[in-house]
Amino acid sequence: MILQTGAFLRDKTPQGQKKYKRIIDKAVRQQGPVVEYYKDEAADSFNVFVAYRKGSTHSFFSSTGELLKRCDLITAKKYVNNFSNGIVVVSLYFGPEVTEQAIQSFNEQLSLYVVSSSPLLFSPPPSLLFY
Repeated sequence: MILQTGAFLRDKTPQGQKKYKRIIDKAVRQQGPVVEYYKDEAADSFNVFVAYRKGSTHSFFSSTGELLKRCDLITAKKYVNNFSNGIVVVSLYFGPEVTEQAIQSFNEQLSLYVVSSSPLLFSPPPSLLFY
């Protein structure tokens, strides 16, 4: 179930709403962030979606910006949508000049960042282990 505002429903196509629903459903069922990308055949472009629980990752958005620079990618649009069920979806839209290979590389690196920043892999520094 997507918990959204009327503006979200107005602005998103039924196909777009399905993409959001699918990634939100996955994010609700798992601990870590979910990363997916889609080719928009009509616009001949790519969209990358990342969904995570609010508070489950830190500095994700700024780290994504750094990764975009490192991969020499420029987004046409970026959105951050907060849903009332505590899920945040970051949507990155790329223009037709971006190749699928570049998106796959970005997606792989982004997935590595997501896994490495997961609270499940957090190991506290020794100073926190001893009193």
